[in-house]
Amino acid sequence: MSSISNEQPPVDLEVTLREYLSRRFVEINIALSKSQKFPPIYVLPAKPQDGNVEYFGQTIGTTITSVGFWGYENGVWVKL
Repeated sequence: MSSISNEQPPVDLEVTLREYLSRRFVEINIALSKSQKFPPIYVLPAKPQDGNVEYFGQTIGTTITSVGFWGYENGVWVKL
């Protein structure tokens, strides 16, 4: 899993800036940890957009033919 080092900002920076940077590192790490998870879905999204990646937990008609990761590209779901 990706993460950003939680290194302390340099002491020669203002205290408020150091505190701000420390909070940003924590928030970035939380966002990265959440972005690495793909809960399975069982229905096609109502409005997919090119670049979407989903993990389908079942086959769905003739569109999703197997369980796994699928990406939406040029208006079509493609098995990854």
